[in-house]
Amino acid sequence: MRPGPIPSVEPGDAAARLAEPDAPLLIDVRERDEFDTVRIADAVLVPMSELQARAGELPERPLLVYCHSGGRSMAATNYLRALGRDATNVTGGIVAWSRAGLPVRTGAPIEGEGSLPAASR
Repeated sequence: MRPGPIPSVEPGDAAARLAEPDAPLLIDVRERDEFDTVRIADAVLVPMSELQARAGELPERPLLVYCHSGGRSMAATNYLRALGRDATNVTGGIVAWSRAGLPVRTGAPIEGEGSLPAASR
């Protein structure tokens, strides 16, 4: 990817992209305890603290990246783009997602929630 501004998308536009047939993969870069409290359905958990070690696990498809309020996801998006990945930051993170009235999941995750889809491994 070329250096330059980090591409970002508003939560409503991110939700629309996630509903498309060839949807990007949604990556949550918050830590496990944050994910366990509230998360976006179908997000893959790759905490910022593990991103460098786990970036190679991510499939070759567009990525949407979010965190709590946008700071960590901006840094993660920048890192992934430096690796040549098609990554876009979700502006404002899960806080803005929730404020936009978009659905979130709360409480303990079900088994496998946050893991890469089997077809991506």
